[in-house]
Amino acid sequence: MSPPLRRRDFLTLGVAGVAGLAGLKAGGRWLLGVTPPALPLPSLVHLSARQAATVTAAALAMVGPHGEAAYAEGRWEPAADVDALLGRLAADQRDQLGLALILFEEWTPGLSGFSSWDREAQRARLAAWRTSRLGLHRGVWGFLHAACCSSFSGSEAGWETMAYPGPCVGTARPPGQTATFAWDEVVP
Repeated sequence: MSPPLRRRDFLTLGVAGVAGLAGLKAGGRWLLGVTPPALPLPSLVHLSARQAATVTAAALAMVGPHGEAAYAEGRWEPAADVDALLGRLAADQRDQLGLALILFEEWTPGLSGFSSWDREAQRARLAAWRTSRLGLHRGVWGFLHAACCSSFSGSEAGWETMAYPGPCVGTARPPGQTATFAWDEVVP
């Protein structure tokens, strides 16, 4: 009779299984010549090219046609905005979010990653992670949703979509007004 499996044995088998699957996926990519997607942007400090591709694909899938049009016209760069956001975080938080982006890209069936799928498959994956039973999946989705959607709503392309005239800059205050707004008339 064999001894019963302990918790440590289950953890060891789980880690070995995940490492084995990762090795199989990497080996399959190497044998078939499949290259992971990458989006090189020279201004990125905290995101790698693959992480930038993942963020961009997730942002375009979340925001929709207005975001895709703004991205195609060069008026919105979600990877650069998320990279700037990561610059405001502590180093350990940046590392955790970077690993989460790699996990999101690679925790997909097949040899290609999330960013190389078509938009409908990407939207389905995002919806699955949003409603997943695993807290890790919901947390990664929450980060992507907050970062990507706030990136779009903070851009001039997003302002046009929302009919927001822009931040309050460059106008003088009329008497009694405590804040200036871009749509106010300039008071001499």
